[in-house]
Amino acid sequence: MRPYLIPIQFILLTALLLLSFAVWSETLEVRVSGLQNEKLLENVKAYVSGQWVSSSSMSSQHRRDRFRADAETSAAKAVRPYGYYFPRIESKLVQSAEQAWLLELSIEPGDAVKVRELVLEVKGEGSTLDTIVEWKTNWPLLPGMRLDQVAWDQQKEAVLDLAEDSGYLSAVFEISTIELNLEENFADLTLVLNTGPRAVMGDIQYEQDIVRDSVLEGLPRFNKGDYYRTWLVNKFRTDLWRTGYFDEIDVIEQRRLEQDPQRVDFKVTLKERKKNTHQGTVGYGTDSQFRMQYRWQQHLLSKRGDSIGIGLGWQQKHDELALFSEYRVPRQVRSNQYWLLGSVLKTEAENLKASSQMTDGQPSLISGRVRDFRVRLGKVNLRDINFSQEQIIETMFVQLLLEKSDFQNPSIESVSLSEFPRTFINKDNFFDPSHSITLGMEWDWPVVQGTRFNTTGHHERAWVFTANNTWGSEREFTQAYLSSRWNFVFANRWKLLVRGEVGYTDAVVREIEKEVDGDILSVSVTELPFLYRFKAGGNRSVRGYGFEELSNNNIGSNNVLTASAELEYQFKTDWSLAAFYDIGNAFNAWSDTDLRTGIGVGLRWYTIAGAIRVDIAQAQDIDGKPWQLHLTIGTPLL
Repeated sequence: MRPYLIPIQFILLTALLLLSFAVWSETLEVRVSGLQNEKLLENVKAYVSGQWVSSSSMSSQHRRDRFRADAETSAAKAVRPYGYYFPRIESKLVQSAEQAWLLELSIEPGDAVKVRELVLEVKGEGSTLDTIVEWKTNWPLLPGMRLDQVAWDQQKEAVLDLAEDSGYLSAVFEISTIELNLEENFADLTLVLNTGPRAVMGDIQYEQDIVRDSVLEGLPRFNKGDYYRTWLVNKFRTDLWRTGYFDEIDVIEQRRLEQDPQRVDFKVTLKERKKNTHQGTVGYGTDSQFRMQYRWQQHLLSKRGDSIGIGLGWQQKHDELALFSEYRVPRQVRSNQYWLLGSVLKTEAENLKASSQMTDGQPSLISGRVRDFRVRLGKVNLRDINFSQEQIIETMFVQLLLEKSDFQNPSIESVSLSEFPRTFINKDNFFDPSHSITLGMEWDWPVVQGTRFNTTGHHERAWVFTANNTWGSEREFTQAYLSSRWNFVFANRWKLLVRGEVGYTDAVVREIEKEVDGDILSVSVTELPFLYRFKAGGNRSVRGYGFEELSNNNIGSNNVLTASAELEYQFKTDWSLAAFYDIGNAFNAWSDTDLRTGIGVGLRWYTIAGAIRVDIAQAQDIDGKPWQLHLTIGTPLL
């Protein structure tokens, strides 16, 4: 049997590793005193801690003295970028433990070099650009101030970024000098930037055989010849990814700066993603209670770019079950538009209640289930707007709704009460099966920036639609709605969240009153289909009240009006406390809004999966002012 031989290279490598471990196993702790500026302190530690410590470097007093001298030299170099060229430094080196050393540095930085003269000039086409004018206005190194070469370098880099972001790709500093006079301790600064000409967008060349090129023509938010902007290129990459067709996206800029005008062409290489994806979620929230959802998506049925999705969802609240499907196909136009055909089959439990004149309570009258099937055909247009980097999602649609309910069995056995809802149900057939055909438009404009606590932005939603007998709808109504949510971060640790919504419906309302055991009970129900009714209350509405608890008789109303203000304080990284005030209600008559208020406090935990929001709110308009727990996950902007 042939003996196993260890290669000589392995033996030598092992020996070197063992030797290096023995040589470099010493540790060094650095303590610095005398510096109040945090940046100075960090820079000194970074310079000095970078020195290697070994047994050999500490083997004699001579070598230890040389080590201290090198550390003092490094510390002196570390304070120069911040304007201190004549520091007084004392050092002390002691062995704190076996194979461990302590270096103490006492630093008196001395007088700083001051800026005497400043020449700051911007030339070229971009000199009047708002961002560059603002940069120049906020220039931090003014005459009489301490020289800070770190800030100098940061400002130079910042203005080049600003110029490039707006298309000035050949911006260059004609002069960039710091003239030091260390005898009199001053510096003269001269910085002259020439932005050069502004580049424009050029041609786009796609390298792919996944979809027709016409499918991609509407994606860029720019035309050939438009001024180059960095954010437009970034949005182009994002919009390609949002199509769902591609797994790998490579957008290469080909800058033709020698041409007049300067031009940027794009070479786009795309690779197809897996056609089918399956997604399932399980969650819990105080609004929905337990919920589950499954969705299957086929992202590309053909080179036309059409896709299909089918899903199933269930939530414990109202025992809601929904089956939904969606088919979309891009329109062959020079803008980002597509046709959308969707359907939903849903069933949920409802509980008709009465309003009492003697108590704040609402006795239950009848429980039932509402079943609806709706089909929507829509044209979706992603609209670009000049003053925003985010698009408005505009949908023009026609929707068919088939709805039926089974409010048949009184939930209270009293004869007088049981006759009351039966009389109402039989009146005007408001609970009979019906169909409606609506024509309308809706808009969605989410603008969300930042992450975790620093998430800011706004989100607006609006719609208007109408149903009329003229085009075959059994019920007639018109509805308009507008909501807005805003997040502001200020003073580093504070955040303000404000939101409001208003909805109005023109639809017939049926009201009945009946005296029962000396109390006057009333029911007010709109002819509006259940799907379109407004409800208030819950995590994202009026906290302190149950989910969708606020409306006429618990089954929805024609109108809604809510508002909220919340102040949040970050007391620890990823943790914050909140206090809030909510007000609102859903109602059939504007003369009887009966706005309800809720106040409370909350705890926020910002995780990689989103914000976990725990609120305890008190209902101010219920006897006893009960407290309610609210739990949500995610940003309140969406």
